[in-house]
Amino acid sequence: MYFLVISTRRLTEMILTLYLFHSYLLLFSRLKHSKLSIHIIDTKKQTMNISKKQIHEACLQKQKDLIDGFTTRLEIMESDAVDHDHSPSQSESRTAGKMELINAIGNELTFAQREMEFLKSLDSSKGCDIVEPGAVVVTDKMTFYICVSIENFEVEGKDYFGMSYKAPLYAEMRGLTKASSFKYNETEYNILDIY
Repeated sequence: MYFLVISTRRLTEMILTLYLFHSYLLLFSRLKHSKLSIHIIDTKKQTMNISKKQIHEACLQKQKDLIDGFTTRLEIMESDAVDHDHSPSQSESRTAGKMELINAIGNELTFAQREMEFLKSLDSSKGCDIVEPGAVVVTDKMTFYICVSIENFEVEGKDYFGMSYKAPLYAEMRGLTKASSFKYNETEYNILDIY
């Protein structure tokens, strides 16, 4: 015998979803014979702009999480290396390899901290008319935030790509304005909006 454990909140969500689905089925069956047409709109394709402040705060949080992750890994590895230094069974080459890895993670942490400082220097209240650091660039393919290499992130269900001002793709769009287009790696991008 199997038991399914569901929280009250999840059960309520499931019941509501089934009720809405049933309601839509009834509505569509009634409309099937009417002359009324229904247009379904994909809200992700709409160019509704989320505030730059929200986008910037999401980038700051993602960068903070990255820094926290590097810091935790570095602390664990350093602690592990110190504990193993006291053990006579460890060979020097193994310890040297761990130290190289610790140095590499330390370098990544330093780089992430420098990027955080640059990110903090951007003014999210400043509007942009051209593609420059701090600009949100809405294209027909994706929406970019020109800052540091955050890569993919989401704000209120909308996908963004945090791009470094040092990236080759940025070099192709730098200084462009709304309604411009550019090409990178055989893909053409049309700029729909900049803010």
